Amino acid sequence: VSVPARPFSLADMAGISSAAFAETIQSSFPIELDGLIPKYPYWPVHGRNLAKNSAYNYEFADGGSLEDTGITSLLARTVPNIIAFVNGQTPLTQDDGEIVVDSQIQLLFGISPSDASLKYKEAHRRDVPNDDPTFTQVFASSDYNELAQGLWRANSGKYNGTAMYRQTLDVLPNANFGIKGNYSVRVLWVYNTWVDAWYELLTDDLVAAFAEAEAALNFPNYNTVLQLNLSASQVNLLANLSCWNVMSNTRIGPQGGTNAEMVKSMFYG
Repeated sequence: VSVPARPFSLADMAGISSAAFAETIQSSFPIELDGLIPKYPYWPVHGRNLAKNSAYNYEFADGGSLEDTGITSLLARTVPNIIAFVNGQTPLTQDDGEIVVDSQIQLLFGISPSDASLKYKEAHRRDVPNDDPTFTQVFASSDYNELAQGLWRANSGKYNGTAMYRQTLDVLPNANFGIKGNYSVRVLWVYNTWVDAWYELLTDDLVAAFAEAEAALNFPNYNTVLQLNLSASQVNLLANLSCWNVMSNTRIGPQGGTNAEMVKSMFYG
């Protein structure tokens, strides 16, 4: 293994995670602005275990340009249990009969994102990777509706709780991510959206804090471009909701058990 010129650092990681512009620059100015895109020597994902493969000088960009959940990286390692926290700008809603979830979930099931799922996406994140909805597919399309329905039932109606749903899914091979597939994985989806059951438990002073225009605006699906400078109230309310979503012992979802029991089952059950 060759020795890099310098260690891969936290600054490198931050630079990559902020390189959302890379895809646009690469396609529009492949030569003129080539130096703006982070590059590092890396082994190809497909066939990475072959000794004859040498490292290439790859371009790195923000994960949102390809696959933003991190699930594919775990499936490449054949992880058997995954808790997937899907934190984006798209709230869980119903639009003209469609249960709207973030487009990144649809792509994992090989489904072309709907207009409603792309409504809150920045322009550069509305393109399907390689114009192919199966490019990032790792689960069967037929399993998607169960997930959408499960998240909606948990978050609305008689539960009004966390948009949380557990599935056992067959993993499909995907050479783009080095995923061999042909095994089953348990996924606990925890979707970031408004939760009535949480809001009903807030004390009067917290309700007053939430009523502030700055805190209520887009909560909890803050705009990740226009709302970068969150206030203390916004940060704390979001942290409180996220904590309650995984630790609550007061609500029972459609799959049985409390939120805390569902999370613990991924470790012990």
